[in-house]
Amino acid sequence: MGIHKEYVQYGLYLHNTVSGGYAMWKEIMQDVYGEKVNAHLIDIRRWVIGVDVPDGPLFYRKPNCWEFMGCGCVEESSCPAMSNQDTHGVNGGVNGGRACWSIPGTRCGKAVQKGPQQKMETCSECDFLISVKREEGAGFVSLPIGGA
Repeated sequence: MGIHKEYVQYGLYLHNTVSGGYAMWKEIMQDVYGEKVNAHLIDIRRWVIGVDVPDGPLFYRKPNCWEFMGCGCVEESSCPAMSNQDTHGVNGGVNGGRACWSIPGTRCGKAVQKGPQQKMETCSECDFLISVKREEGAGFVSLPIGGA
């Protein structure tokens, strides 16, 4: 089963009308469509944010974590992943945008990840990390928490 046009349309509508980032978006999509949408959420999110980027379709480039997650970070001072130049280019990301799981102090699920144990627990189930691993395949670069 492919991605239903209705899923993407509703996902785009939610993206443009509901605040709360990826977690809220995902919860509403699951409430509306049930478990059948779960297998498609990562691809739907990539399509939705791709449509909403004015400088080109994001689906054809690799999204950074703040784009995928919709965490509200809009400038480098608001998130360590946006300013971490040590990981620039890792997995094709801007600064730490595709290596956020290795950067202490990032905001995930609206909360700052306080230490390595909390990051490991949060990131191990993160749809963004799953998406990056899938996109990169054998070329995926996994960094230890705290450094490049």
